[in-house]
Amino acid sequence: MSRYPRLPEEGKEALKEHALGNYLPLTGGLYQNYGIRNFGIKKKPKKGVKFYAVEYRPHRIWLHKSPIYFDSEKRLKEIYRNIRDNSQNYFYKWGTERGFDFYGYKTMKDTEEMKKIKAKKITKKAWYELHRLTEIEFKKDPSLNQTLPYDYPTQSFFKIGLTSETAEKRGFAFFDKEDKKKYPNPYKTIFIEKDLTYLSKKVHPADIEGFIYFYLFYKYWKDKLFYFSPSKINLMPEPRHQKIQFNGYSESFLFENVEDKLKIINEAFELLESLTKFKISWKIRYMINFSNAWQLAGLQKKGFFWYSSDHINFDNWWFSNDSNVLKNNNKFKDGHDFFEKIGFWDKWIPDDVNQLKDLFDKKAEEFTLPNVKHYPEISNLKKFEYK
Repeated sequence: MSRYPRLPEEGKEALKEHALGNYLPLTGGLYQNYGIRNFGIKKKPKKGVKFYAVEYRPHRIWLHKSPIYFDSEKRLKEIYRNIRDNSQNYFYKWGTERGFDFYGYKTMKDTEEMKKIKAKKITKKAWYELHRLTEIEFKKDPSLNQTLPYDYPTQSFFKIGLTSETAEKRGFAFFDKEDKKKYPNPYKTIFIEKDLTYLSKKVHPADIEGFIYFYLFYKYWKDKLFYFSPSKINLMPEPRHQKIQFNGYSESFLFENVEDKLKIINEAFELLESLTKFKISWKIRYMINFSNAWQLAGLQKKGFFWYSSDHINFDNWWFSNDSNVLKNNNKFKDGHDFFEKIGFWDKWIPDDVNQLKDLFDKKAEEFTLPNVKHYPEISNLKKFEYK
């Protein structure tokens, strides 16, 4: 019997592929940012809370991209010549040799007014004045922004959620009165709208949403990779794959295999109806363990990539003294036994460090999982204007 919390059997294959897969290498793979226990779990359940599944066409999608493209190492050094940490040079050298593109932003220099304020004791009033002066500089020179949002063409997604009203009203949640008249409801098609009151004695509505999300996620988690660029990287303050985003993206999947996704939801409801309150609570505990183990795998892979080399010098790999104890430090974390069984630790902390170097000596296209879609690259996108 495992010394550690159990994982749900249904999710193990997905967790294994995520843990052993070397995809989105600069971030350790997909960070699962949807809490298995959603907001409102600590509040008493309201009557009339509804679960819904819809075709969702967000009003706006934006791409997060740093404003300066580094077309050469010279350009990179011009921008970051005053930064002591030169790890970005190693990332750039490694990445450009393999087909990655890197973007960054200018570092701000204090104006004379800022210097005068900082020379004295910083009061609350002085802090607000510094903030005001900083905003002025950002408006003067947009290239000072870490990232800028760019309008990306919208499309339909499959989305789930909860509402205390109706799914139709929930679709307009982020719209003001004028936009409600001007634009169509983003919830184009309502497939399921189910009152959860009849289950409230057994399970909290927020747990129902998390319960159903888990069953969708372990089968269709690769849908989420659509949000990320596999090869375009925002370099500072730390390397991240560029991504698109929209309101509600955490609860959304690709608008594909809709019938199967609806079947998964209906089967999850049938399971909730058949289980006792006690068994539901244990299943949810396993799902929380799954979510924690998923995050742990990503954080470890990111750490191996970033810190297992001499200042991220990919020509001189070595393990720091801390690397070989990472495994022991996580003995009491969710999924440790499972990771040991599938060879996770052997792959990412091998006896021969050259094996680790080999994991990252690939072309950019080799860091993609098979049969996965990423958002299409579009040039000349317009800057996103907040309204």
